Amino acid sequence: MPFEGCSGTARVLMVLVVLGLLLVECGAGVSSKQAPTLVSVRTVVTRNLVREVPDAEGHTREQLEQLARQREPFVIRHSSLATQASLSKWTPADIASALSTVPAYAQRGSGRFRTFHDDKELEPFLRHDHWTDFNVKVNVSTGQLFDTVARDAGRFLYFSADVNKLGPHWPALEDLLPDRDAMAQSATGLQSNLWLGHGGLVTAMHYDASWNFFLQLHGRKQFTLLRPGAPVCPYPCLHPSIAHAQWDPLGAAAASGSAVCMADPDVLASENQGRGSPVSTTPQRLADVAAVWQVTLGPSDLLYVPPHWWHEVATLKDSVSFNVWTDAPEYVMIHDIYALPIPLEGSWDGTKLRQGAMAYLRAIHEALHLDFSFAASLRHLLAQRWSPLEQAQALHYDPFAVNAALRACLSLQTAATSTPGPTLLTDTEKSRLDSRATAAAAQMATLHREVQLTLMHNYIERVLSLAAVKEGGKKGQDLAGLYDMGGVSFFHVVIEAADGELSLVEHAMTGANKEVDEGAEDRKGGSGHVAKCFLSANKDQVAGIFYVPASLAEKLTAKAWFERLNVVLGGEIVEETEETIKVIAKGDPAAEKFPLKIRDEAINAGFSLLREKQLVPEDDDDSDYDYEAAMEENEIEW
Repeated sequence: MPFEGCSGTARVLMVLVVLGLLLVECGAGVSSKQAPTLVSVRTVVTRNLVREVPDAEGHTREQLEQLARQREPFVIRHSSLATQASLSKWTPADIASALSTVPAYAQRGSGRFRTFHDDKELEPFLRHDHWTDFNVKVNVSTGQLFDTVARDAGRFLYFSADVNKLGPHWPALEDLLPDRDAMAQSATGLQSNLWLGHGGLVTAMHYDASWNFFLQLHGRKQFTLLRPGAPVCPYPCLHPSIAHAQWDPLGAAAASGSAVCMADPDVLASENQGRGSPVSTTPQRLADVAAVWQVTLGPSDLLYVPPHWWHEVATLKDSVSFNVWTDAPEYVMIHDIYALPIPLEGSWDGTKLRQGAMAYLRAIHEALHLDFSFAASLRHLLAQRWSPLEQAQALHYDPFAVNAALRACLSLQTAATSTPGPTLLTDTEKSRLDSRATAAAAQMATLHREVQLTLMHNYIERVLSLAAVKEGGKKGQDLAGLYDMGGVSFFHVVIEAADGELSLVEHAMTGANKEVDEGAEDRKGGSGHVAKCFLSANKDQVAGIFYVPASLAEKLTAKAWFERLNVVLGGEIVEETEETIKVIAKGDPAAEKFPLKIRDEAINAGFSLLREKQLVPEDDDDSDYDYEAAMEENEIEW
């Protein structure tokens, strides 16, 4: 769900210090575990007050629309939109008399809240003591929302709800509400919300992909805002806290220096990174993105937060607030862009998928004429989104579904820039990639300039993740074919595109096991009835998934299969069910334990086990089907 945002007042001045200190260099090919180099940009950090607009210039829908299209925050003091709402009737006592009980978000020990999306790929790998699920609610009396005794005991309560859902419980509400139509900036996505909370609450730094008009009805709140693209280390789009900042500029982590935000030298250096510009614009760009806007709202003050602007809000006193969201063009357009077919073929092997993904993404990036080169953009994405997660040790292990793929693409891009090497793509395939890239770039170019880089980074993550699904779907189709032709049901498969990252192996397994729509053009997958061990290695580790459907468990269980291979792998189980075991095996060069080597040795051990169990054909098998040729063609092992 979108967020109205929050922060703490006693630490506001710290923004100026921390913004200057927490930009870190991360060059191509450098291990993310290497100690980062601090790059100070304090000299370009500025602090601004949000522009005030007279009520006479912003009390109609047309006036607010004209102001909103400028994409700059503004505040209208004592807005006439609020006087219509009978401010005297918005006290906590009045609300408690109308709503006796509410489902409130509840936390202990911290008043800082952030949205948590349960359907994101990285959720299973979070260290649970690091995360609070903001989707958990408890029923409390409305009076408890403002109970200082509970607050002092370390219990923090926060309530928000769509006013349309409150109407049946509060018949008089409609007569109290402000003019929502005046604040609606588009015809889609209209949502009006009531927010209730006690002093001391904070909603973490985040952005919304919506037009947002925020009206204070009771109490006081303080907003801190930064432009889209500010170096606040966004969470990856695969993370449950997508659209939130990893860096907590007003929190204790930043105060202690434990939160590290990084950028790369191409972004920070004074050399030209633009397209066709003879003079670097980097210093001015940093001044723009590192500027901080602040405003404190009292009753009847109306604030406009532009789409994709980062914002936190501190609840200074017991507060009642109202806001209206409507869809910004970016929100609508990005779904259209995601719906475009991505021209990666499931028949391509892992290397070709990476080359195709890189060529496609680079073509889009260059067509947009962004401020940074494609290689710089990849480094920036790694440094801002993925390296901080690793440094904070926020996950049980290093899945980083896109991290490895990004590094692989960056290596390919760097090599292609210095010494162009051979490509597996044919001229026809490159032409198709370019054509699809042109179509995607044309749509992305219609987005507001300030948000193009953020959404481009989201799209890069999406495409690279899809590459692994494509490879897995192709493997599934091949395995199903081998099963149909000869009845073999246990296989070892190397997943090159996953590059040793378990999340990408999971994507591949999902693609392989997905049910096939017989009427669809793309019939990849369909091997859920086949047992398989997917293995992928990089220079640091082997990631593996053992899958045995219940129908085959009497022949060999996933646990027994894993235990035989693990004599070689020496890995640890990350997750285990009756049908599936997920494992990570770390390399150890000092012990001559090299991931690529142990991956191949583990496959040999697995083959011996399958032969013992008579689950593979004997060498003198008289079947007419040439298993060896089919498996070699499709990069499948026994």
